[in-house]
Amino acid sequence: MTKEKGEFTYEFFSSQINEQILKYTQTKNLLKTALKNKEFIYHFQPYVDSKSLKIAGAETFLRIKHNNKIIYPNNFIDNAENSGFIKTIEKQMFPKFLEYLQQINIPLSFNISGKSLTDEEHIKNLFKKIRNLPINIELTEREIAGDIEYTKKIFNYFKNKKFKLSIDDFGTGYSSFSYLKDLPADYLKIDISFVRNIENSKKDYAIVETIIDFAHKFDLKTIAEGVENINQLKLLQNAECDYIQGFYFYKPMPFNEFKSLL
Repeated sequence: MTKEKGEFTYEFFSSQINEQILKYTQTKNLLKTALKNKEFIYHFQPYVDSKSLKIAGAETFLRIKHNNKIIYPNNFIDNAENSGFIKTIEKQMFPKFLEYLQQINIPLSFNISGKSLTDEEHIKNLFKKIRNLPINIELTEREIAGDIEYTKKIFNYFKNKKFKLSIDDFGTGYSSFSYLKDLPADYLKIDISFVRNIENSKKDYAIVETIIDFAHKFDLKTIAEGVENINQLKLLQNAECDYIQGFYFYKPMPFNEFKSLL
């Protein structure tokens, strides 16, 4: 408690706030160290054709390998975006992504941060020399639905480079079908929150069926995330989902392990 000009003011410090500040500072320092020492790495999770069950492509996931320990995005990605490090990370890691892409013969998905998406100059600098490569740009529904006119501009930029475009986490953001008619997307990724419950929830299964039917009418392919068992697989096959991704087939893995599968 402090006293100023005859009035009392109270200052309260909660242990929770202190812990949050400490965690933020530690994560920021981790990001600085990872950039300096080039500790960012990629892991790859294949997805398969729902009919042949053959690998059709893979999603790329960012990790940090620090002191021989793998650190996952949920521990640093929000901090990276809010602190502005994410663009520097993308600049550092995109050449590595291209290096991996040139060693295989299937498409790879590259996730772009929402913070990066709003910076047109950053996007164009990152991709300016790249054309006609089997790159699938992934953007979440939340990131694209805010400013449709700008999003259309960015989507057309990528389409001119002959990239494919995926809308990730579909159904969990703005949940609006209307904007899709104006966007040259190629894939809708059905969010894991729907797939997880399709065995036990008629409503979730109905949502998945609706998304798949809608996508096909718009000439879009669908990818179901988070498939963990054969019952989920069969239901998705019955609903005519195009591609399947999840631990039932493959977990995210280092590049050498991924390459050996191919």
